[in-house]
Amino acid sequence: MAVQGTLNKFPIDAKTKDESGLPFGVIVQPFVRETEVVEKDGKCVLNATEGTGLRVEQVERCNDCYAYINRYCYFDYRSWSCSLCGAVNPIGKKSRYYNVQHRSRLPELSSGFVDVEYTGKKGNGGKEDGDLRAAFVALVDTTGTEDQLELVRSAILAGLEGLAPNAKFGIVTYSAQGLGVFDLAGQGASCWHIPLPGDFGESREAEEYVNGMLDEVLPLELFLVEVGTHKEAIASALESVKSSEGKPSPSGAGACYGAALTAVVAYLSGLEFSQAGGQEALNDNPTGIIYSRVMTFMLNPPPSGAGRVDSGKRSAPTRRAISLTETFYSKMGSHSSCCGISCDLYIIGRDKETDYFDLASMRYLSKKSGGKIFYYPSVDECNAPQDVFTALSEPCALNGIFRVRTSNEFKVAQHYGQLEEHHKYKNLYHFATCDKTTCFGLDFKFSSSGFSRDPEVAPTVQLAFQYSVFEPEDDGEEEEEVGEEIEGKPQASRRHVMKQRLRIYTKQFPVAKSILDLYDHVDPQAVVSLLLHKCTNIIFEKGFGEARSLVEDWMINLLGQYNLHTNKRLLEAGDKIEEPDLSFKESNTMGDLPSLVYGILRGHVFSEGYIRKNPDEWVYLFSAYTSNPPKDIAHAIYPALSTYSENRGYRKVPLSKDHLSENEGTIYMVDSFFKIVVYYTTQGQKTQAFPPPHDGLLRKEIDDIRSSRGTAPVVIFIREGIEDERPFEDLLLDEPAKSSSGSTADYGFDQWSNFITKEVKEYLANPPS
Repeated sequence: MAVQGTLNKFPIDAKTKDESGLPFGVIVQPFVRETEVVEKDGKCVLNATEGTGLRVEQVERCNDCYAYINRYCYFDYRSWSCSLCGAVNPIGKKSRYYNVQHRSRLPELSSGFVDVEYTGKKGNGGKEDGDLRAAFVALVDTTGTEDQLELVRSAILAGLEGLAPNAKFGIVTYSAQGLGVFDLAGQGASCWHIPLPGDFGESREAEEYVNGMLDEVLPLELFLVEVGTHKEAIASALESVKSSEGKPSPSGAGACYGAALTAVVAYLSGLEFSQAGGQEALNDNPTGIIYSRVMTFMLNPPPSGAGRVDSGKRSAPTRRAISLTETFYSKMGSHSSCCGISCDLYIIGRDKETDYFDLASMRYLSKKSGGKIFYYPSVDECNAPQDVFTALSEPCALNGIFRVRTSNEFKVAQHYGQLEEHHKYKNLYHFATCDKTTCFGLDFKFSSSGFSRDPEVAPTVQLAFQYSVFEPEDDGEEEEEVGEEIEGKPQASRRHVMKQRLRIYTKQFPVAKSILDLYDHVDPQAVVSLLLHKCTNIIFEKGFGEARSLVEDWMINLLGQYNLHTNKRLLEAGDKIEEPDLSFKESNTMGDLPSLVYGILRGHVFSEGYIRKNPDEWVYLFSAYTSNPPKDIAHAIYPALSTYSENRGYRKVPLSKDHLSENEGTIYMVDSFFKIVVYYTTQGQKTQAFPPPHDGLLRKEIDDIRSSRGTAPVVIFIREGIEDERPFEDLLLDEPAKSSSGSTADYGFDQWSNFITKEVKEYLANPPS
């Protein structure tokens, strides 16, 4: 569980925080690999609980605030003081903390991070964890072309290689003709065809029919089959799926995705969905399936029923009234999350110039259920096989419950990301699934006069994350058997079991001695990540102009305050600041902030022209910006341009044509998170092999980037004077934009810097009192 603070030292009080101009919060990755936690926090020990037999029930909690005991608690002979609220708790004779000599060696008291398993925890009708199952269902739109369907088949088959052999899997198709439900448990794959009501979403009778229709056709235990023993049947079923493009509907309506999704969710959960009102609390699943993942492969916008999209009315997703479509997906997302079901959307379009899926409404389905959106504008730009394999092969935290506790001086003011807050308890959140890249934002505010300067009572944050995980069974074998490999990733073939675990991460932050000390402990990547989260509601409710003005005003205010504080002695002597520092030269950490803020204003996320051209692609980009780790999003905001010459790489190259003209004979690689563009100059083509060899430095870096991300970037190779150079030129953000977004950043980095300089000078001439 990684915690990345916008400030690595906290401001001493609200006045200092406001005067600094910096946001006060953290970005949290609940399910990040433990090695990354240890790398970032020296107070954490790798595999601290391994071999100790520690169980969740043994970790004591504060009687007052219910925080878990941790390494920062103060111990007396027979009591301990909570590091968050200060309450004194007695130590009983049967407590594991009674033996004073052994306390320091206990994992929860020696490491700030522990990952502990529950002992025989039961749920879903009293079943033990190991008896529970994870189910994966492919919901396939067959209204597309054969080329689109071929990609879907490849993606699902690739995904099967990432699943455990005893994972449950099923296939449902939908089209204008209705649902196709595959029976994969028999001798050969067979399909039941069921018509869908044309008035779904308009009558309660149609809603009741859809909620129970699949149970009457095929029992759930026959629909879901184990992957390891039914791969051939699944492959045969996929091969039999043909395009229904152009075929008429019996009811006269088109494909009703809303009805299909409702039927599948009710089938897997045993709980009915009603648009009149969804579930308000997390429920045990009557079907005995603790977690389900519904992967929709959508090839055309749904034209009828609840969740329908009017593809003829392309509209920007900002400053518009809440539609019935948006309401349906929002309610279905919340209901699915409560049922332990996450909904992924894999949208494969045909032509981004004409397609319109209304992702602005659909995003609520994945956001609230803990799923993901993958948008491919065309078949040629589709990475679905790699993305599905990555999504299913990486371990996921399932049915997560996330609790935030802080010391008394501050508290959570706002949360951001794919979190559903509990309807009754503050700072308690739940979500259906969370992988290694999933991020949430927390914004803090002071609840007292401020922090103490005593380092013994430092500000403390404790995150408790309860989750289930489908992982290999511990049967004493030293090595896992492996099957086929996809892009170098082995697929484990051992039986998996469901386990319930609890991650506890307690982190203390030092208090800055002054504002200048605060400026030396800023994390620019976390700052812009939280900034984007804060812009979400502003963009959707008030539009780009308001959001852009707020970001520019924030940057001007930050630079103004920074210059006032770094030149305090000069100003006290009666002198003036002739040339303000716009690159934070006096700060050890803030140097990247100007380029990152410029990248936000110059890039697609704040571009009205881009959103008018393709609103769906903009929504996909924005969803990715607000759900991925700060280090990855920094590349999406301001791409990383590297040069390669004689098998050596050089970083931190400006995104400017002027720099390119000074460095002939090299290869350039631009990493923009979604795309990796490799550009061979004319001289580079003469001195370097094209394409880059598989054992070379450049290819190795590309493979490392692709394997580390939840979304596989598209890789484009371009030779100067041969291939179309626009994909490379479009990423040179320091150059003027080719179309206007309404920002001064459109004119290039130099012009934007001149504008900011002018505004900062005006700010310094009339500083706030």
